[in-house]
Amino acid sequence: MDDSATVTLNPDARDRLESLEARVEQFGTGFWSGVRHGSGISQLREFLVEIGRPAHYRRIRLLARVRQLLAETYAHAGYSASAIEQARISLLLSKTAFAEKEKPHDLEQFAKTALIASQSHLLRYEPKLSAHYLDLYRDATSRISRSPGGEYFRQRGVVAFESGKDADSAALHSFSQAMTTLAETVEFGRAKQRFEVLNIGTRQMNLLGQINWEGAQELLEYMVTTLPSGDIHIPMNANWAAACGFSTDSPSANAAASDMLDRYRQSAVGFGHQATVMWLLSLSPALPLQLRADWVRRALYENTFKDY
Repeated sequence: MDDSATVTLNPDARDRLESLEARVEQFGTGFWSGVRHGSGISQLREFLVEIGRPAHYRRIRLLARVRQLLAETYAHAGYSASAIEQARISLLLSKTAFAEKEKPHDLEQFAKTALIASQSHLLRYEPKLSAHYLDLYRDATSRISRSPGGEYFRQRGVVAFESGKDADSAALHSFSQAMTTLAETVEFGRAKQRFEVLNIGTRQMNLLGQINWEGAQELLEYMVTTLPSGDIHIPMNANWAAACGFSTDSPSANAAASDMLDRYRQSAVGFGHQATVMWLLSLSPALPLQLRADWVRRALYENTFKDY
């Protein structure tokens, strides 16, 4: 393996580094088990201590990866400010590693981290800042001749969604493009599963244009029967389905949406953003009917833990 032009690894140091790299990637394969309540953060911080202050490009790359995993954990747990902080550090580290060896891998990781930063800004209702990181993602993938992935188009859709109803047609286009792109994606020899494709576009599209309350309920039922009970996609889809119900003028749909939130309340515990959305949506019946559609749109991207 190549060494840095200025720093070399002796055999023992290389063995220790390779062992640490393997442990970090093993953690990465079970990433979701450490998301709820941020339970994986302590292990990731232990990795930081082991890495220390690296000079060799491989250790810099590894540090970027750990910071990326921290950012992603914080983002999904709902701690947006911490996610952005870790993502920024990871971006700088990946940029440094790339400058050292110009390996495409480092730009791939840079692009992935940019998506995490973008998503974290979306959960703070900051679409313009999100768009900045999406531009970084687009430019990084273009430099290594890669096409943008489905998540990029999903987040472009959210940027449009958060920009107001006048941008709904752009949002619909981006969500549709996200589904098409993800459906054609194969990673690690595996095609994307149906629930992943539906979640990246249909979930949001049910709320845009003509409200598809029936479709939203069907999608939630599919997620509940397909996924394990602790999966984050269940409260996510419960929230969006309830938002569809509250966006209609049907008393029965409004009542069913309230029941839905009660039924899946526990599924959101430990996921800060989802828990925030679920609580805010539960207040919808107290609002005048003419305010509810605007209220749920705003509630879907609020996050009590955004400053943590």
